[in-house]
Amino acid sequence: MTMETGLVPLILSLIVTGLGMGAIFPVVGTVAMSAVDPLNRGVATSSSQFFRSIGERSGSACSAV
Repeated sequence: MTMETGLVPLILSLIVTGLGMGAIFPVVGTVAMSAVDPLNRGVATSSSQFFRSIGERSGSACSAV
């Protein structure tokens, strides 16, 4: 994309990205829970959620600049 890219291609790209991310996040959580011992499932789930939140906030901050 360039500065001359229109609004419609930008919106379509964001929709496709959002659908892809929305489809993969539940899978990542399930994989995180399946990959560890039952005693550590809470740690794996919370770590996955924490780093997802950090990534979302970082992406939002970078796109706002």
